[in-house]
Amino acid sequence: NYFVQLYILNKDTALAARSAGVVVLKDSAGKAVPQTRTVTVDPKVYKVEHGDLKKAFGNFVTLTEKPAQKASAKQVDSVEKKDLSDSSIYPSVSLASYMSKPGKLISFVQTCYYLRMTPKHLLFGAGIGNFSSKLAFRVAGTGVQGHYPKKYTYVSPEFKYNHLKTYLTYANMDASRHSVLNFPFSVYNQVLGEYGLIGLFLFLLTYLGFFVRRYKSLTYGRYMLMALMLFFFMEYWFELYSLVVIFELFMFLDLRESRQKPSVTA
Repeated sequence: NYFVQLYILNKDTALAARSAGVVVLKDSAGKAVPQTRTVTVDPKVYKVEHGDLKKAFGNFVTLTEKPAQKASAKQVDSVEKKDLSDSSIYPSVSLASYMSKPGKLISFVQTCYYLRMTPKHLLFGAGIGNFSSKLAFRVAGTGVQGHYPKKYTYVSPEFKYNHLKTYLTYANMDASRHSVLNFPFSVYNQVLGEYGLIGLFLFLLTYLGFFVRRYKSLTYGRYMLMALMLFFFMEYWFELYSLVVIFELFMFLDLRESRQKPSVTA
């Protein structure tokens, strides 16, 4: 149903900008967040004719939002270190895009723009809890992914104007928008956004590399490793005591069983 809805909105993009009325909700910081109500859709948009499917797919993967201004590394540092209320250095995603694109796709575009802003972002990321993680949501005092003492709450600009904004946009819509396809939760967003390319390299070398080097000794573990790579798109799994722990137990069990197999001699 969700993908059908996205197809309709991307086939006729004017629908995404229309509204049957706007209701004002507030985020955790008390700032008003507009919410678009459901729009009555003309049944004609369901018909696939004259290359509409190709056009709809093109609109689906295209996200043209860019930062309002190209900021220098010095300006970026000024905003991020002093926590200035200047969102113009980050991409401003329109409500129409939020309505017609999966939030997960938008979150990766935001991560990409963030990494491209300065060499420091690209190499080192924003730091722990500053861009996209369960910790970032917790220390922001949003009540999402856990709670945090109010007097210690902190929201970095990098998080506030990127993935927190994306999350709150969908969270304040109706329940049909509360989907893993819309929320920015992802191991890849976390590793790239908070640790940069250096963090990604270390993750690939020390964690995934451990199992890849033993790939020939794995049996069902090979398929589990590939499945894990897909699951990493869905959540901050390393901050949850669930999927990764079970995965590692099965992987070590697979490696142990391969070592205990008796050797076959002619």
